[in-house]
Amino acid sequence: MKAYIGAKIISAEPMLRSVFEEKWGKGRADIAVRDQEGYHVVYPPVKPGDDFYHSWSPAEVFEVAYREILYNERELLFPAPDMSPHEQDAPVEPPHANTRVKT
Repeated sequence: MKAYIGAKIISAEPMLRSVFEEKWGKGRADIAVRDQEGYHVVYPPVKPGDDFYHSWSPAEVFEVAYREILYNERELLFPAPDMSPHEQDAPVEPPHANTRVKT
């Protein structure tokens, strides 16, 4: 078997599991894990016509698998225009035209 490395650029924000479930109507976690810390994760469409996919990931899983995009990596999202020093400190977020939930 060959070895592969997969990579994708996603959007994410810290969110309790219970908040994700209330907002997105997904999952019905056991009471014991409803206040588990984690991340709301938005995956981009795989092909034209697909919707963005929203999911939730436990913090310990997410933080091992992902890291925040650095300023000098912004061109991975879109061509970087000339930015002022103030703009350089702005959060990096991919341009999302549509964030409908895929069911």
